Amino acid sequence: MERYAKNNKKKARACNQSGFTLFIAVVTVSILLLVTLSISSIAAKELILTASGREATTAFYVANSGIECALYWDLKNDGGVEGAFIAPPPSIVTCNGQSQNVGQAPLKYPFTTRLSFDFDNHCSKVNVNKYLDSAKNIKTKIESLGYNLPCSSITSPRTIERAIRVTY
Repeated sequence: MERYAKNNKKKARACNQSGFTLFIAVVTVSILLLVTLSISSIAAKELILTASGREATTAFYVANSGIECALYWDLKNDGGVEGAFIAPPPSIVTCNGQSQNVGQAPLKYPFTTRLSFDFDNHCSKVNVNKYLDSAKNIKTKIESLGYNLPCSSITSPRTIERAIRVTY
């Protein structure tokens, strides 16, 4: 009987230890899972931030392209005094292979000409404002809004807008 009691005690101790081992294994796996999920969450947020930064940079470069186009056409005609946006015959402005007739601007100030271009599925909206300063000199203000999406979908909640203004 004593022998039987010793064996039962050994078995009882072994059962208690195997339960403890299972508990340690579950706790270890839970901690590893928690760490993995935390790292995955941080990585997902970083990806979203990176994509947002890339889209903002794209919108800025598209705005810059719109400014460069308007400056080119404005300074190309009449040495920049009146430019393509007020020349008496209707002017055609071409940017990125897209032509727009800016029409004949009125010969009174101020007035604004609006242009819109798609640069590789990214929109640029350009406003060219001609006005007279206090000394009756012709001044020009060009504002370009660049978007990370095509002009047809800039009302999307994913739209990022960047603007550039040039005055001379």
